[in-house]
Amino acid sequence: MITVDDKQLQYAKDVLQHIPKAAPKAIARAINRAATRGKIVAIDKATEDYYVNKKDVRATIKVTQARPERLTAFIRSTNTRRELKHSLVLPNLLPSHKTRQGPFIAQKRETSPKHSPGTFINNGSKTGKPHVFTRIRGQRMPRIKYGLSIPQMLGSNNVKEFVEHKSIAFLNERLEHEIDVILQGVVK
Repeated sequence: MITVDDKQLQYAKDVLQHIPKAAPKAIARAINRAATRGKIVAIDKATEDYYVNKKDVRATIKVTQARPERLTAFIRSTNTRRELKHSLVLPNLLPSHKTRQGPFIAQKRETSPKHSPGTFINNGSKTGKPHVFTRIRGQRMPRIKYGLSIPQMLGSNNVKEFVEHKSIAFLNERLEHEIDVILQGVVK
């Protein structure tokens, strides 16, 4: 959530007091630009910290923009579970490489891949594509193993704090720009 504090709101009102309804418009524009920048920063940070593609992260993020009546923008990520095969899995999803310790798996880039006992790689019966499976005691068929979802990655403290910090910094400089544009008469 990106929003302005009372100091920024009062500053915009003081500078634009001679133009009616200009302060909320300038603030809403600045918030929307900061939200768009926050989306880009979130995508970059998630792909920097986790084994995930930018395209996959981008597809899950939606930005709800601010309006002059509601000076808040939201960056939301919604998605379902992600198969573990989309993380770093070694050997590279080859069903012929079966070991007792299981394949090497890592979801975060800063951690080294570790054996995942009880898992194995095999082709799926319906699709024929390789998946990471695990056996559950008492059940006949193995189950596909899932890892972190993209909203969980974006919701981690490291990513969330980084995105908020960058968005607020961009909001502060963008608010100055939007006020200058209105004062110069470029935008009404």
